[in-house]
Amino acid sequence: MSKNKFQLEKDLPTLAAEDKNQDSLKSFQRGLQKTRALLFGRVWKKVFGEDDFETEFLEPLFRNLLLADVGFSTANRVKEALKKERKAGNLRNQEEAELWVKKIFLQIFSTSEKINLESPNPPPLVIFLVGVNGAGKTTTLAKLASFFQKQNRSVLLAAADTFRAAAVDQLKTWGEKINVRVYAKEEGGDPAAVVYEAIALGKKEQFDVVLCDTSGRLHNKKNLMEELAKMQRVAKKLVAEEALQTWLILDANTGQNAIQQTKEFLEAHAINGLIMTKLDGTAKGGILLGIANEFRLPICFVGLGERVEDLQPFDAKTYISALLQE
Repeated sequence: MSKNKFQLEKDLPTLAAEDKNQDSLKSFQRGLQKTRALLFGRVWKKVFGEDDFETEFLEPLFRNLLLADVGFSTANRVKEALKKERKAGNLRNQEEAELWVKKIFLQIFSTSEKINLESPNPPPLVIFLVGVNGAGKTTTLAKLASFFQKQNRSVLLAAADTFRAAAVDQLKTWGEKINVRVYAKEEGGDPAAVVYEAIALGKKEQFDVVLCDTSGRLHNKKNLMEELAKMQRVAKKLVAEEALQTWLILDANTGQNAIQQTKEFLEAHAINGLIMTKLDGTAKGGILLGIANEFRLPICFVGLGERVEDLQPFDAKTYISALLQE
């Protein structure tokens, strides 16, 4: 083992492949199968001769990063970093290339902030889920409820998407399926009133977590953005600001549009974290690298399949291991 390679391995945190939580790694591997095949399926088979590194390895990798919707600025960051290491004589074979790709990816994720999922004292922790129509808010809300349940924490769901009867019915169906209480009112009611009453009930009965479903909205729908602001104002009357979270739900299938959505929501409203859904159905899972490179927001959870347990807490080391391992 070369001195450089030994030092690089020392510098790298232990990745999920060596972790005890193999179940989480396997879930990420299944969910990211399409992305992994696109990004690295053939790239590692390229040679590392003096004259063919850029054309036979670096350019195909750069192209695949773009195809996986990492985004130009992030793909270029990876490319330039690898060129620098190659020039320094640190990229001579596949093994060293894998180590440097891992390190660069980890550096990208290292700037993201961390999310606090602990319930305050007194409870509850209140989480709003927001995003455009079709991103999977209601289903993700139910999966989150199941996640907290498995931590032996009591959960109350607030059906604050009062514009669509189907959304309320869907949430009630989920509540029955996973045995979680749902607070709902009549269709067309005031969403802020639903939020206020649900949180008040959560405080009274000491629920650990209150999860609030909201209607799909775009940043340029002023009335809907003002409605969201109103919901948060009434929530702050009942819980401290540090006990209130707003998470943006993004659909991985939208690729680079997810970055644009994040920018637009951040301009219109305070967002504490992100959830990326439907990673299993697309080869665009590189969008998470783009999100981490563009923003300091925590990536809280990722959707890796249709099952309730396929909503997994995001872990950068596990994500990178799943991308790089066959």
